[in-house]
Amino acid sequence: MPQDAVSVHRSDSRLPLMIFGMFAKEKSPLAAFCTELSVPENLIRVAGIETTKASSGIDKRAVVLSLTIMAAAGFFVERFRWDRGVWKSSRRYLRGTNLDVITAEAIVWLHSLLGKLWLNDVLKDHEMIERIGPLTFFAASKIALHMVEAKTGFDFEKEAIERRKFYSDGLKDHNIVEAFATVLLRSVGRMSLAEPLRTVDELLPPLEWMPLVLNVNTFFATMPLGYYKAFKGLLKERPDLFPLTKIDPPVLKSPHAPRPVAA
Repeated sequence: MPQDAVSVHRSDSRLPLMIFGMFAKEKSPLAAFCTELSVPENLIRVAGIETTKASSGIDKRAVVLSLTIMAAAGFFVERFRWDRGVWKSSRRYLRGTNLDVITAEAIVWLHSLLGKLWLNDVLKDHEMIERIGPLTFFAASKIALHMVEAKTGFDFEKEAIERRKFYSDGLKDHNIVEAFATVLLRSVGRMSLAEPLRTVDELLPPLEWMPLVLNVNTFFATMPLGYYKAFKGLLKERPDLFPLTKIDPPVLKSPHAPRPVAA
């Protein structure tokens, strides 16, 4: 697991024993679930439980990937804070925002980032395509979005497709940090995923734009890669559950491989 993720949590944190059964009474149940899942011990144990009981027709790699993405989103949300400066503190600035909204947006962003990391891996090492195929990312997205709907009551798939296109453009233009920060800025004040992104003055953003971008950039610098490595590590530790699968090389030529949901 990412080293920062290990150091920030207590070792006695509670384990979410049932994927869809915890935190039902929380104000932000999705954020609470993902934050709990970000505890390394919890992620490892839940991944083991869910892959072991999964039926043969379910892509177990996708189960682990979806859990890893949600854990990374929980880690981001837990650290998404800043102190008062010439701007409002994050606690005051975000007090009218449901953290489930931030968490769901982070899940979609991280799915795009890990997809890009996977594609970079595949282009360098063909064994990666045998271990993790493009359909794994498609299935992982479905699982994660199903969790979002289960926890919030809102089907976020249409918005997720729009966000992925936005982030795909951001990756091409090398401004993926600013792209996600913009979504977060436009999410301030949203109490439900059903509410659309808010309109902001991009030429004159609020002072809080500065610490917001800094938070996103600090996370982006190390944590997506850390969680991606953790995901690969989980697969390598259990070759009995995740054997290599032969996939024809031409799939590498597909520009939609890392984000098949948006194709």
